[in-house]
Order: sequence, then structure tokens, then C-alpha cells
Amino acid sequence: MIQAGSLDEPDQVTPQNVIYGKAAVRWDHFDPALKVYDLYARFDEQTQTAVAADR
Repeated sequence: MIQAGSLDEPDQVTPQNVIYGKAAVRWDHFDPALKVYDLYARFDEQTQTAVAADR
């Protein structure tokens, strides 16, 4: 996960989803095309395998 605010050129990346949507403030409007997760998105199988290998 990379926070867009930490990038030098945030317009060079495209969001895939919204995490921590449950904690969003009322005025923070998300792109309706993005899936919004209350907390975080589940990792895909490849990422789960890589994370497990690092432990």
C-alpha cells in the first residue's frame, strides 16, 4: 500500500480501491467506480504467498 499523499507525482498512479472507507469523513467523496472497503482489501493469492514467505 502506498499513500497518494506521499508521492512526488500522485497523478502518475491510478487508485484500485478505497481502504478504511468506514473512517471517512462526510466531505470525502470517493470515485464511485472504486470498490470501498470498510477496513482493508484482502490480499490476492500471490501477495498472501509472498507475505507468508517473508515471515
